[in-house]
Amino acid sequence: MLLVSACKKDKGVLGADIQDPDDVLGAVVTDTSKIYAHTIPFDSAASFNDNLKFLGSNQDPVFGRMDVSLYTKYSLPNNITNVSFGDDANLVSSEIILAVKSIDFVGDYLTPMTYKVFEMNTNLTSDKVYYTNKTSYYNASNLLGSYTGTLSVMNGAFVIRIPVNSTYASAILNNPQYLLNNTVFQNTYKGLYITTSSTDLNPSTAQGVIAKYDLDASLSGFYLYYQNGTPGPGKETKTFKFPFNGSNVTRFNEVKHKYNDGGNQLLIKQMQGDTSVGAQGLFLRGLGVTKVKLQIPYLTNFVSKHKIAVNRADLIVKVDQGLNGSSGNYVPPTKMALLAMDSLSREIFTFDQLSSIDFARYGGDYDSDNKQYVFNISRDIQTIMNGGRKNLGFYLVIANPDKLYTPRRDDRAERVVLGGTSSALNKPVFRITYIPFVND
Repeated sequence: MLLVSACKKDKGVLGADIQDPDDVLGAVVTDTSKIYAHTIPFDSAASFNDNLKFLGSNQDPVFGRMDVSLYTKYSLPNNITNVSFGDDANLVSSEIILAVKSIDFVGDYLTPMTYKVFEMNTNLTSDKVYYTNKTSYYNASNLLGSYTGTLSVMNGAFVIRIPVNSTYASAILNNPQYLLNNTVFQNTYKGLYITTSSTDLNPSTAQGVIAKYDLDASLSGFYLYYQNGTPGPGKETKTFKFPFNGSNVTRFNEVKHKYNDGGNQLLIKQMQGDTSVGAQGLFLRGLGVTKVKLQIPYLTNFVSKHKIAVNRADLIVKVDQGLNGSSGNYVPPTKMALLAMDSLSREIFTFDQLSSIDFARYGGDYDSDNKQYVFNISRDIQTIMNGGRKNLGFYLVIANPDKLYTPRRDDRAERVVLGGTSSALNKPVFRITYIPFVND
């Protein structure tokens, strides 16, 4: 179960120079196999506790509204103990700074957003997995800070800066009894919930943005700015940063997708269970929001009369540019994965993902010239033909196809619309090249 550099030469094609001449003459190529496919939702996705996290809201004209919020604890830096700012410390200001990791934004980063910070009410532990559908770990009545605006530039990097109210910050500054060590500190200050879900958006002029942030970046942290003694303009202002990493720090995303809030009707119908609409368009969104269930039902017909040797078996899926939209705010994902399905409808690896030799031919990268993704699953198809695996179907997901990273669904926020199974120009195609052994 899952939850547990490309080169120009096509290594997936079996060269004629290493085939028997009679086999070359007997090779068959066909791309007329029937395909059934439709969009389905994920239940939820694990949000891994690492430094790269998303934050923002987006009113997508095709996929509807999505809000991605952030839970994060913070710590005493380098696990230091007995922190004291002095008996005469006075707060000047405080803020949260989050540094953007990648400028591959989802949506329009020029849209002003309302960022709100709330106090967490549960001391989460770093040894537990948290999921993107969790919503109960903060106190909605305890607003710690708010900022409405766009990203700014700081030390050459895009950042978001959210001021924190003086009551909360001063309590940290002036109560050294809670700064003895990280255990005492985090039992007192359990962490922050940051969200943009209250931002008013619309698909025409204010689509909003979801950005990827690096919580381990040197700029990222919760800052206190203070002076010792009576504050004054001529006095030194000191800075102390609580990082979003360190001892027992937990960080994860909450994802809320409201596909019926402005989403395309073809998407809405499929999310509500109408599988027939997959003939008109297939909708994939990252962060564990949607995937595509796909079946090639009559594969064993190829071996009804003769055994065959599969040279190549490609599944080709194409972007429907009319449904996807041409806006630069929504770039197709750079990679996708095609996974097999087991008897309980769970995701499992295809055989082509399991060895480095087969994976070198597997594919899954976006071809921007032809606006398509190609998956070579010849090993998996041959296994089905030989009776080693039942033909139960496949899943298309937005994920890195490398088996080391495929289980992750929380690290890619892109989306794309693929051609439906009845699309004249963009329907998915299964193309198989094989040699029948007519004398066996």
